[in-house]
Amino acid sequence: MMSVMNDQGPYDTSAPDLLLAPHRKFVQELDKDTLEYWLTEHLRVDGVNWSLNTLRLLGHPGALDKEKIVEFLVQCQHHNGGVGGHIHHDPHLVPTLSAIQVLFTYDCLDAINVDKVVDHIVSLQNHNGLFSGDSSRQTDTRFTMRAVSCLSLLKRLDDARLSLEKTIEYIVRCRNFDGGLDPVLEAKVMQSMLMFV
Repeated sequence: MMSVMNDQGPYDTSAPDLLLAPHRKFVQELDKDTLEYWLTEHLRVDGVNWSLNTLRLLGHPGALDKEKIVEFLVQCQHHNGGVGGHIHHDPHLVPTLSAIQVLFTYDCLDAINVDKVVDHIVSLQNHNGLFSGDSSRQTDTRFTMRAVSCLSLLKRLDDARLSLEKTIEYIVRCRNFDGGLDPVLEAKVMQSMLMFV
């Protein structure tokens, strides 16, 4: 048994190793026909992304059915290019980024219509450089981070229809007295992180 010091004194490091098999099994079995499963249907695309990355961190990147996931994501893409949280759900930048991240990880970006995704994202940029999450035109720096992340993964940041200069100008204008980035007076860590990304 080894003792390690922290700011509160020694603590025991003889705790058992992380039990990877039960964690892997739990993630693999999330796709169940339960009330919780159906109540979180709108999060399904994001859940696929979270599950895939969790399993990759646990050392089991192939534990999910890649073909089934890619087929599901293709079905979630709308005619306008955006991706909904589930089949027949309205497109939004949040699940669109999750879908792009999964397809990028699987090296399957060609499974969806990338040009349509880019068209959709470009259509969500507002005159001030920020992006809306969907057709409601509600803006938030979280959506802007997702739009830029999607375009970066798709290697389409150079699209002539974009005004990334305005996006950058907006972010720079959000600098606060405390060194953070937030459109309000005092920066919050998460907001600054999203704008920094």
